[in-house]
Amino acid sequence: MSKRDEFTRGQKRNYLRLNAAKVHRRWPAEFGGKADHYMCENCGFVHDNRQYFQVDHIFPCAAGGRATRFNQQDYRQILAGDVALLYQLGDNAMVLCRGCNGAKKDKMFIPEDRGYAYRSPFREMDRNPDHIYYGGAAR
Repeated sequence: MSKRDEFTRGQKRNYLRLNAAKVHRRWPAEFGGKADHYMCENCGFVHDNRQYFQVDHIFPCAAGGRATRFNQQDYRQILAGDVALLYQLGDNAMVLCRGCNGAKKDKMFIPEDRGYAYRSPFREMDRNPDHIYYGGAAR
């Protein structure tokens, strides 16, 4: 088993900033001009409470995954919309709700229906417009 290559505090902040920007771009009418909202990249749970989310390794550390090390200039270019740079440098991070991250642990895939979008009381707090308008998380 390999030693965990943890994300730095700055890396976590940058991944969460990218995630919040994605939410604002996807639903500008609902979230434009409001506090940052974050979205679980697995179940789609959306909320403005940062404590419900964690930055996780896509490829687990137990299987040899590591935190990608970008410099600040790279982050600025990616945040400015240079998606090609992100693909070129690669990435091993995703933002998950604590429910999905807890279910994933050191596995490659997340078991179904484990995220906050599916579990009470979080399901009732989910602010994802697609879930609200369509009666809950898609199954």
